[in-house]
Amino acid sequence: MKTILNKMIFFLAITFVILLSGYFIYQSYFAYKGYVIAQNGDQYIAIIKNKNRALKKIELECSLSALYLGKEGKIDFSQIQTARDETDNALKSIKQFILNNPKFLNDLQYARSRVDVVSSNYKDILITYYQDEISNTLLKEIQNNIQVLSLGLSGLENELSTYSTFINYRNKISKEKSFIGYILTLSKKMNKEDLLLWEALLADNQVDMQFQNLSELNFKTRVGIVRGITTGNYQINIKKWFETNDQKINAVVQSEETIYKQILSQISNETSYPKVLIYNVLIALFLILLFLLLIRLQKNNAIQNKPSRMNGKLKNSHTTYENADLPVKNLTQDDDMSLNKKEEIHSSPVLDSLSYNPLEKFQSFTQEFIEEASEKKIDLDYYIDLTIPTYSIGDFYKIEQALDYLIHYVISSTGSRSIIKFQIDNIAQNALESAIRISIREHKRHFTKEEKRIIHNSEYNTLQNKSTHTKISGIKANLVQVNKIISSINGNFKIEENPAKGTDFFIIVNLKKQ
Repeated sequence: MKTILNKMIFFLAITFVILLSGYFIYQSYFAYKGYVIAQNGDQYIAIIKNKNRALKKIELECSLSALYLGKEGKIDFSQIQTARDETDNALKSIKQFILNNPKFLNDLQYARSRVDVVSSNYKDILITYYQDEISNTLLKEIQNNIQVLSLGLSGLENELSTYSTFINYRNKISKEKSFIGYILTLSKKMNKEDLLLWEALLADNQVDMQFQNLSELNFKTRVGIVRGITTGNYQINIKKWFETNDQKINAVVQSEETIYKQILSQISNETSYPKVLIYNVLIALFLILLFLLLIRLQKNNAIQNKPSRMNGKLKNSHTTYENADLPVKNLTQDDDMSLNKKEEIHSSPVLDSLSYNPLEKFQSFTQEFIEEASEKKIDLDYYIDLTIPTYSIGDFYKIEQALDYLIHYVISSTGSRSIIKFQIDNIAQNALESAIRISIREHKRHFTKEEKRIIHNSEYNTLQNKSTHTKISGIKANLVQVNKIISSINGNFKIEENPAKGTDFFIIVNLKKQ
């Protein structure tokens, strides 16, 4: 359960780091994109100005077309043709926009063809096409370009926003100029639909705070129109209407030029990397390094603890070290550990005089235990006391042999997905010896009293005597070997069973220090 929880925490941490890294990489990309834009800001603002110039030409063409339609074609067409030529020349400077919006030119040509035949469907020509399909498409493009430029020129956001507001305000004035100009030219009564269209234009055409001086002019001209709505006898003629709106448009255009020059002047000073780009890049790099570190830690943990569900500790009386590195050893498993494999247990003066490192030996053996448990899909909780001596004299092979028998029994008798607890403690020591206790716990009960007696008395031959009434399975007979080996080195082997905790196996041996 603890291992599963650790894996879940690791997965959530990795997911969080990936998402956070993605966010800051995304922010870094846009910050860098903004920086590139800033470095070419003079070119970007020039493109915006060209599009704005084309929009102004279209607005003028629309106004003259409204006048031409209102006069039912009874005025000189050369003015309209001149306006169209100027529009076409302005559009040549924004070829990329035309390529990206092929429908734009088609709509413009259609609107012009309707004007040429003096169509009576003025709403379709002036509102649907010249305003909605043509002017609005180019106006949105300009506003988007200004918004993109703001990403790279964070210090000019207010100026760019104001510049966009001026362009939008001028366009609204031009739309009202064209629509009301057509109405005045015909001295046409306004029906409900006309009033709704005008109301929509007025709702979008509120005087900006920058142009409070135009509010009185707007009020007077519109009052003269309102009084003639029901009769068609308006108190302002078409000439006065055009002059008044041209005055407002010119005031806005002057403000546009002023703010444009300010923007152009400040763009030349934008040469350094913006702080937001630097911060985003540094944070993104830190998170990427953190991600790689987490992956490396997880990989190392997987290598030293197979399967990844296992967990272990090395401990001493003061400090506990989680998942400490254990030496990895390639194992050659010997599954034939039955009673038929008899070995004579005897002492060898040569082996008994060899020196070795007990702590290192136990760590190495624990790794073998981990790998064998891994094959059976068993969880292994292991603990090794770091105060175990690092020097001893004697035959460690006997201890290792006894542990092989014991562990083979425990793993064979424990089902997969079970938990085994393995602990090695330094329980006592003096100048000559250290007492080491090796304990293994599994959560099952296995033995009858008679089986325990046979194991503890090492009655190996009794097990093979067919006349005996006591039988013990071959795998349990490994424990007889454990007891015989441990007894041969003056150690103790004990089995304790607890209904609540399971079965505990204890080996206690003394290691000689000299």
